[in-house]
Amino acid sequence: MVRSHSYTSDIALNKAFLFGHKFDKDGFAYVGSGEDDDPFIIGITSLAMIDSALKFASTSTFTMFHADATFKLSDIGYPVISCGFTDQARSYQLGALFIVSRRSAYEYGECFRSFAQLVRSLRGRELRIDANMGDAEDAQFLALSSLPEFAEANVLMCFFHVLYNVRKKTQQFLPADRYTVMRSIMDMHYCSSQHEYDLCKKAELAKWRESTHLQAFAKYFEDEWIKGRFWRWQVYHTPQGYATTNNPCETFNAVIKAFVQRRRFHMRLLLQKLVDLIETLGPKQPVTSDYVAVPTTELVRAAVSMMDSNRVTVQNTDNPKCVYVK
Repeated sequence: MVRSHSYTSDIALNKAFLFGHKFDKDGFAYVGSGEDDDPFIIGITSLAMIDSALKFASTSTFTMFHADATFKLSDIGYPVISCGFTDQARSYQLGALFIVSRRSAYEYGECFRSFAQLVRSLRGRELRIDANMGDAEDAQFLALSSLPEFAEANVLMCFFHVLYNVRKKTQQFLPADRYTVMRSIMDMHYCSSQHEYDLCKKAELAKWRESTHLQAFAKYFEDEWIKGRFWRWQVYHTPQGYATTNNPCETFNAVIKAFVQRRRFHMRLLLQKLVDLIETLGPKQPVTSDYVAVPTTELVRAAVSMMDSNRVTVQNTDNPKCVYVK
């Protein structure tokens, strides 16, 4: 499978091919046994995917990189890692898919390194990353921090993942305490600057510590989500319009599940399914820098309803295209 789907100089743009983190003695992608000292790492992409990804990673725009793993596709439990880029409209452009034997810092690092090296060797260009968006996964964090193409980028935390972990910690709280916690976190999330965030954070933590029920939670939240390595989950870290969650990548993983009809396959057939998927995907064009999202009718109605019921307040800003919602 690896040899019959390897890259050739005359390969069609939309034809998917397999690549590895290193080569075997015959010059093809190396297929590991899956043991800890011999990991299985195989990537799938196409020239069309690479070319489109490079447009999203243009030097003239803010470049956000996403990576996420999905499961229950392989009959031996190997996860599939997808990585790609989003633009100001939160449109997701896949870069490559990888099947790996485990999710350690080494496997993640080899996936990202081999993709960057592939782009460099086939297109003669370097990936330029401004921000890496993901979940609170130490292995992925360590991998990105070790690679020159990614190490200088800010590590952004998926806000949904923050809320998911907070909900687990607060599920036994009284409703009033849960409301206080969630309201405080939302206020911190929507701060428009570091200065505003510092003031808000100080005030909300002080409020939590005044309640005996929330003192332990205040310490957990400060250690994990304020002082920890995954502290950038506020909107001011990304330009207007860009994703503040890993939802674009996770949504694509749902596309993978739907394409394979939520079934598990042996490795050869799973590779073929992912090859077929990539060949059905059309490359995307990133939006221009002056892009402004047009709200849907349903979104407008929902916003009007929330304002009429005083659930949110809206204030003008210096930007005529933006308002401040609280």
